[in-house]
Amino acid sequence: MPPLDEGSILDMPVTVPRASVTEVADDLKARDAMVRALPEVEMVGRQGRPGRHAHRPFAAGTLVETVITLRPREHWLKRKLRLEDAVTEAGRVTGLLEGRGVLKPFKSAQARKDFENSAANGALTRFDSAMRLDVMRRWLSFEVNPHR
Repeated sequence: MPPLDEGSILDMPVTVPRASVTEVADDLKARDAMVRALPEVEMVGRQGRPGRHAHRPFAAGTLVETVITLRPREHWLKRKLRLEDAVTEAGRVTGLLEGRGVLKPFKSAQARKDFENSAANGALTRFDSAMRLDVMRRWLSFEVNPHR
């Protein structure tokens, strides 16, 4: 099957049969809120109706379909920083800092390259840490208040 990119995702979480209607509703509200908080998501909505799975009694009330509509890809945040991009940006910033007199010109091209590589690797480490902290912050905000 060829890969499809239709701009939406069908999410079908399955709950345990013994879950109460209230528990399922609370879980769905929390899931929807977490998904809606992602900047790539435009809309979250339900599909179908209750009792739709009546022909499968074991599944009644345990299957829910959620349609997640995504924004166009050009509006998504960049969540991965490639080393090549970081090195290119470090070179651009180094040139600007040299031009403004903040950095002295490097004695050799190799010294400049080493400096740019070091700055790029540091940027990758900080970017990764910042992304992890952001994910943890979002997760904790929903743990504390899942019904917002």
